[in-house]
Amino acid sequence: MANLAELPGVSSIIKSVLDNIIRRGFVWPNRFNFYFPTESVKNLRNQCFAMPSPQGILQVTVHRGRHLMKKDKHLIGGKSDPYAVLAIGEKKISFKDRYAESTVDPEWNYVADFPVEEVAGLDLKLEFFDYDAGSEDDFLGRTAISVESALEGHVKERWIRLDDAKHGEIQLSMLWKIVVPASIGGDPFDCCVVAFYVDYGRNLSSGKSSAPYSKVELSMSTPVSEKVSTTPLSRKESIKWVPSSKYEAYTTKPRGPSEDPVFQEGHFFLSRNPSSDSIAVQVVDHRSGFVLGSTYIKINYIIGLPDKQFSQMEWKLKNSVHPDATIVLSAKLYAVI
Repeated sequence: MANLAELPGVSSIIKSVLDNIIRRGFVWPNRFNFYFPTESVKNLRNQCFAMPSPQGILQVTVHRGRHLMKKDKHLIGGKSDPYAVLAIGEKKISFKDRYAESTVDPEWNYVADFPVEEVAGLDLKLEFFDYDAGSEDDFLGRTAISVESALEGHVKERWIRLDDAKHGEIQLSMLWKIVVPASIGGDPFDCCVVAFYVDYGRNLSSGKSSAPYSKVELSMSTPVSEKVSTTPLSRKESIKWVPSSKYEAYTTKPRGPSEDPVFQEGHFFLSRNPSSDSIAVQVVDHRSGFVLGSTYIKINYIIGLPDKQFSQMEWKLKNSVHPDATIVLSAKLYAVI
């Protein structure tokens, strides 16, 4: 195994995989088993093994709350404008834009879906706040429940007392959904999980004399700028990067300085409309914030492939300074059953 780890590119793959597991909430002393396909590693031709592989989807419904704390006491009788923030590992979903107005007994019916790679040791964390326009939101309480409890049985409309609060309860349901590779079963046209692996970039020029520190943002949302250039851009025409504000986004660590950076990081997304959804890919100079190139990958394109996946495919970047700027990606679809 020591000799295998010394192969070019293998050590960085191991580091990237372990780093992603830890960042998603891996907690000791849970064991982590990883199957290493030796022949694929030696040839370095198939990156699908390095992509994150979802174990399932945890669907969470926050139905309602009761007897929450009153934070807007300037109103007659006192009220709150409560909302929830849900998180598993680093993945966070906020319902701040759907707060319940002037009530301590809100009817929310929030629904959130979390693709989960490793269940052991993970908790679903919920925090509740009182929305205040123009000032910091007030804290209403928190709670946590293990993801494994959803595998043991359907958690249905359970009332849970909030911690770190004088009073207040929320009603919660949790449902575990199994996913399988779309190549062997299931219907990816209705709902699917798409796993992406960012391998490396080529000719990522910033237009400066020094090479950039590049990072890649993958997002289910459309980038702010719709400008698409089919010819190389000058430095003055470069587009400023605006990070995605939605939770369906992932940004790699910056790599460089290099015009040919190696990323070797993976992430997955939940697509509720595979026939129309796309993954937006933006390569960004970490120091200046300028976009070095971008492209779109339609989920429907991956569905049309024989195995519902592609490996180490080179994608030409648009809105780039260098005419031959490319990013090499792998992707694989998982169907929900």
